[in-house]
Amino acid sequence: MAAETARGLARCLSHGQRARADPRLDLGVLRHAAVRRGRGEAQPDRVQDRLRGHGARPIQEGGRGAIYVPRPRARQVQVRTARDRPVPHPARAGRTRSRARRDPELTRTRIKGVIADRSELASIVARESAETIVGAAAGRRVAATRRLLSPAAHLVARRFVQYDRVLGERGPHLGAAWIAERATGGVIVDGADRVPRSGPLLVVANHPGLADAVSLLVALRRDDAWVVAADFPFLRAMRGANQRFLFVRDGCAARVVALRHIASRLRRGDAVLLFPAGGLEPDPAVSPVAAMNALDAWSRSIESITRLAAGTLVLPALVSGVVSRAAFDHPLSRRRTPQRERQRFASMLQLAFPPLQRVTVGVRFGAPLRSGAGLHDAALASMRALMNQA
Repeated sequence: MAAETARGLARCLSHGQRARADPRLDLGVLRHAAVRRGRGEAQPDRVQDRLRGHGARPIQEGGRGAIYVPRPRARQVQVRTARDRPVPHPARAGRTRSRARRDPELTRTRIKGVIADRSELASIVARESAETIVGAAAGRRVAATRRLLSPAAHLVARRFVQYDRVLGERGPHLGAAWIAERATGGVIVDGADRVPRSGPLLVVANHPGLADAVSLLVALRRDDAWVVAADFPFLRAMRGANQRFLFVRDGCAARVVALRHIASRLRRGDAVLLFPAGGLEPDPAVSPVAAMNALDAWSRSIESITRLAAGTLVLPALVSGVVSRAAFDHPLSRRRTPQRERQRFASMLQLAFPPLQRVTVGVRFGAPLRSGAGLHDAALASMRALMNQA
């Protein structure tokens, strides 16, 4: 049964990725409007002008109801530079024809690097997807399912290679905004006026997975943001994005070192995004009761970090709506138990089928908290209040 499910899923993925078009505005021609052809100069104002001209609304300044979502458009619009040349693709940004002619070896090296990154990510995606379908201890069935999913995994990895490079080149805010337009149906931010624009800030949030970190980076609007992440092979393979990751390895000694790195960034006045649960949590939009109960598993690392970085503000943040209801209620997902495995399988379907990614993600900020006694309990109380408001 598992092998038949894997074969059917692989067949749907390999055909669906090529056949299905994005039902909303295709901004592919705007993917690297920030770089002029042959110059490599960042033009953030020009990006915003072109996005507005094609129906995209950026995040509004201020509090409630700030939204970042592209409007649908029936046809693709070709955008050209002042020299009447197409805007370069992100994978080829900064690599002009004249430079390629002068240094063909450099071009060949970069092409090999793109293929190597995609192959590494595809291998990880295929293995983890196979383990999700048949179980990590299935042995030969995992290997067979992995081979079946390999073509679809390469299609997923191709997108993530592009996301990785854009995030590494444009930084946390602009890079995350670029990804959010293509990987979600928009990000709605409530309480944006509660986010300090500068100074040490520890953002504590729930972790439903998928686009939660990207949505939080969009909502924070800070280019000095760092993300605390587990030391997973997939995240390590994201060579552009992991420049902004603070990895936490297994073991008590490794965790102490990670806490010191986090505190060091806060003492420099940066913003750090932390998921105190240490793992995936239920999405409040699809499992509100389970999401509320999952808060009890949050670690007390918040207090430890603030003791090492005096003057740090703690900002509770609730992320919801990252998991597609259609993917969560899919017949293949409903067969999974417990609920955590059901959400994990739904996330895999959502990554594989782009139409399922057009979900509107909600980010809601609580009031900033100052370090002191009872900080952990205060953060949990704020998160529960945010969930009750949703």
